[in-house]
Amino acid sequence: MDVWEIGSETVIGARYEIGYKILTEADPMLLLQNAITDPKAFELFHSGIIHALTNNLHIPPIAQQFLAEFLKNPKIRPKQSTGTKSDDEFNWRLIFALKKLESEGVKPTRSPATNPENSQCGIDIVLDVLSAFDHKNKFNYDNLAKRYFRSQKKSRKPAK
Repeated sequence: MDVWEIGSETVIGARYEIGYKILTEADPMLLLQNAITDPKAFELFHSGIIHALTNNLHIPPIAQQFLAEFLKNPKIRPKQSTGTKSDDEFNWRLIFALKKLESEGVKPTRSPATNPENSQCGIDIVLDVLSAFDHKNKFNYDNLAKRYFRSQKKSRKPAK
């Protein structure tokens, strides 16, 4: 299962269908605007169209128009960026878990002045889960908090 946040909506589905779900259940315009500059958004669009065509599903007119533009000019596909790759899948799962905990009243992070012995936040709970799978040595509070805040900042970037 994949979890994607687009705009203010969370979309959950199998990897092969998530792009289609975004095109039909969320705001397709936001995905299409991002697909012009963001390679990951373009891949979601691309996989959504392939899923729709393979399964003879309805394709929203705005997505049909974008597909036609791409077929006329494949160069509109954004280039993959080079450099250090972040673990986006882990980051999105982290955000999803922390948002779910927040909806249950658990704050995602704690203030630097808070004593970790006296209060537990979402990241502490995630670390407990990771330690159950022998991943605690790979992660700590600080690097999970950085991932969380960086991913939150990325998800708030306005569409171009």
